Amino acid sequence: MGSATIPRAKEKLLSLFGFANFRGVMDFDVMAHNSFAQTNSSNAKVDAGRMKKFVLSQTAHWHIKYMPPFAEDEPIRIKLSAIGDSSLFKIPFFGGTSGTLAKSYKLRLSAED
Repeated sequence: MGSATIPRAKEKLLSLFGFANFRGVMDFDVMAHNSFAQTNSSNAKVDAGRMKKFVLSQTAHWHIKYMPPFAEDEPIRIKLSAIGDSSLFKIPFFGGTSGTLAKSYKLRLSAED
């Protein structure tokens, strides 16, 4: 009986720079079971409204109350005013999802074995 070699998919490494926000939801039992193949896909959005909604949805977890109108020197105002310089990266894993607001990224193919 012959054998066949199944070509391995090229692995990609995504690096994010200039983090502004990170949100992660993960089931670590599921992720540990699937440790060899975690990432399902990834995408990046530059929709300012969507990115503002992403940031504002997290304020309840920061244990800080921002009352409108925001003072000019408050971090939330600075972050929201510069949001157009960022992208929202969503990375679904088999067992979770991460969302990251970052200024830039680099995607490269990993070295072959």
